[in-house]
Amino acid sequence: LGRLELLPDSIIAGAMRRHRETCETALAAMNVKTEWATEARCNEEEHEVGSRNHWPLFADKPGMREWFIQQENPKRAFTQIFNQAVAQWQGNAYDYRETWLDFCARVHAGFDAVCHAAQGNTLVFTSGGVISVILRRILKLEVDSFQAFSRTLVNTGVTRVVLRNGKVQVASVNEHLHLPKAMISYR
Repeated sequence: LGRLELLPDSIIAGAMRRHRETCETALAAMNVKTEWATEARCNEEEHEVGSRNHWPLFADKPGMREWFIQQENPKRAFTQIFNQAVAQWQGNAYDYRETWLDFCARVHAGFDAVCHAAQGNTLVFTSGGVISVILRRILKLEVDSFQAFSRTLVNTGVTRVVLRNGKVQVASVNEHLHLPKAMISYR
């Protein structure tokens, strides 16, 4: 990221451990010593709760691992189960800690706060679900686009948005040329 000249003027990270660790690791690798702020509204949804509601075996990690080992294509099997769980969440089929609509409202409020506080180049460390909700809003896309974006976003991929005259525009989505092929992962 340092080679890409993404040196930040301000830095924000979601409050989840993975956000914090990614932020700390990236800043250390970029040799950036700038302080950063936490924005909990940029946290991912709690997919494990929804996954357990949809697929009870998810709560049994050893049993789940064994089930996946037995599948012809474990990644495809996981993707099918995960997509079904997300569709159930979006349709309010189960009792979640946070409904789909509440999640979207929280993310929108967090993004608005980030845009309001943004100074120059602002790096935000968050997750694919949050990015998908933001892209869906900016691009005025249907609910289905959430899963389409979410499925394809690479871990540590870079999505750039530009704020001009109070309007947000998407500059790029899911840049990951900074990653060697062996380090590309999606979930």
